[in-house]
Amino acid sequence: MHDEVLPAVGVLGTGVELREITHASTYVCRTRNNQPDAKISEHARGTAIDISGFGLDNHDPIPIVPRAGKGTIEEAFQRAVRAGACMHFTTVLGPGSDEYHDNHLHFD
Repeated sequence: MHDEVLPAVGVLGTGVELREITHASTYVCRTRNNQPDAKISEHARGTAIDISGFGLDNHDPIPIVPRAGKGTIEEAFQRAVRAGACMHFTTVLGPGSDEYHDNHLHFD
């Protein structure tokens, strides 16, 4: 948060501040992507979190959605958060990874 998300929020404009992080999932005892016969999910181990959006003061919320090639500041923010997460987590998935991660960022 401190090293990656907050600096990215700072680029969104004067007076824009992070108000909330919307999570989609944390601990859930299940297989990967809820698929039969799949390996156990990192969520079932309690080592993963899914983030579906960011609530901001003085800026519209930024949900995690496919944005490839849009060229918006929201796309840049989402890319910065995702890329920065790679410095801290072993696995980082999101829109474009697969159909299961088009509406959130997965960190484990």
